[in-house]
Amino acid sequence: MTLRADRTSLHVTLEKTEQPKVHPQQTARVYQLPLSGQKVWNEDGPGFDAFYALYAFPAK
Repeated sequence: MTLRADRTSLHVTLEKTEQPKVHPQQTARVYQLPLSGQKVWNEDGPGFDAFYALYAFPAK
C-alpha cells in the first residue's frame, strides 16, 4: 500500500487474488486498510480505517 505524496489517494497492490473456496453467490471482496495519523496527516493524531470493495477479479 502506497500513499500518494499529496496524501489524496492510496495505491494498493494485492499479492494474490486467488480464492481457494468461493461461494457461488459471493461477488465481491472487501479489504480493510488501517491508516495511521502520522502517515496521512504528517502529525500525531488519530488514524482511520479505509475500506475498498473489489467486484471484479483478473481473468486467469
